[in-house]
Amino acid sequence: MIVSNKKGGKAIPLQLAEVGVSSPINDENIFTKTSVSSLPLGADLRFYFPCDQPKGTVNLRFAQGKKDSKDSLIWELQMQGAYSAVKSQQEIIQWCVQAHETLEYAFFGMLQEVFLRRLE
Repeated sequence: MIVSNKKGGKAIPLQLAEVGVSSPINDENIFTKTSVSSLPLGADLRFYFPCDQPKGTVNLRFAQGKKDSKDSLIWELQMQGAYSAVKSQQEIIQWCVQAHETLEYAFFGMLQEVFLRRLE
């Protein structure tokens, strides 16, 4: 696990066992005295990236789900605004336009060329 210090911007490796936390990914015995299965039903991974323009965070999520009864990867990309960043209706509109542009650039920047051709 990596923990980031927002002020310093440094990523600090954190060994869960060193701070007395057991990771369910590595510990099959975590639920031995419960009725909880050690086999997860799904996965959900989230990342939050600070953004200066527009002010807020870009949130990236990968999760397991279903589409047409088939196991699927859910890819969610969203922009979350800083409450203090917008004060007027015009600022809200401007923030939304910039957020859309930022997410569109990020989305297409993450896709491989081969996958993009499949969407044409």
